[in-house]
Amino acid sequence: MTSTETGTISLKVTNPTDNLLRPSIKVEISTPSLAEESLKNMELAPGESKLLTWSVGPKNIDLGNFIFAKAMVYSIYPLPSQEVTCGIFIVNLPGSGRVILSLLVAVGLLGMGWGLYGMRKVSDGWVGKYFRALVFLAGIIVLGGIVSFEIGWIFSVIGLAIAVLMIFTLLGTFFLSGRKK
Repeated sequence: MTSTETGTISLKVTNPTDNLLRPSIKVEISTPSLAEESLKNMELAPGESKLLTWSVGPKNIDLGNFIFAKAMVYSIYPLPSQEVTCGIFIVNLPGSGRVILSLLVAVGLLGMGWGLYGMRKVSDGWVGKYFRALVFLAGIIVLGGIVSFEIGWIFSVIGLAIAVLMIFTLLGTFFLSGRKK
């Protein structure tokens, strides 16, 4: 988000039991001073889900560039307590955060594609020998980005770890192949 935008955070609460449940949800949203707290009591029929939303904006920016949120669903038999946290990074640029993110992703993809195309044209020496590994690395980076947007950050961290290992392996082979000559 940008520093002038307003967005929403949401929490989906589900009753997976065969009984009527009345959970309590406490939400804390950052502000420059003390966090805003709200407590909501709700009623969920068996199998029912409800989506709760809260609006966040410039008044919730903390530490200059972040909005933090924490939600706690208090335990209600037979379900345990559940907690979830969220953070939004704030950029001080004009326009919309979604547009800025889209442009950065497009520039990154075009840069990777152009770099791979240029390497394919060179196709001799070290680049030609490890071109497939470089394409694999680019694929892992793209897949990690998709996973982070669609599934969640935990799986994208695995992709990041694989990418970092590939980078160090490729750099090691590059420097070691230079020493052999």
